[in-house]
Amino acid sequence: MTVNRNTASLKEVEKDIDEIQEDLEEIQEDVEEIQEDIDEIQEDVEEIQEDVEEIQEDVEDIQEDVEDISEEDEEEESEADKTLKYIEKMEAQMQLLLKEISDLKNHKK
Repeated sequence: MTVNRNTASLKEVEKDIDEIQEDLEEIQEDVEEIQEDIDEIQEDVEEIQEDVEEIQEDVEDIQEDVEDISEEDEEEESEADKTLKYIEKMEAQMQLLLKEISDLKNHKK
């Protein structure tokens, strides 16, 4: 009987070992799949990082363009202000000339 019990126990242990071996193989497969997923995620992260760097460069380019446009607008406003002042001076001189002409006409009469 002891031999039968030992044989039965050994068979149980053998069965348990087989199950553990199967579980280990499944775990190993899961680990390999997880590693593949991690590799894919790492590739995605690297691509996203490249995209972020490109976007940052684009933002810097846009910022430079906005600064250039702002400077151009300020220059145009400055030129417009100068032109307006010149026109106002011309208008004042024309008014003075018209007054003098009017005075001369009135003097002749």
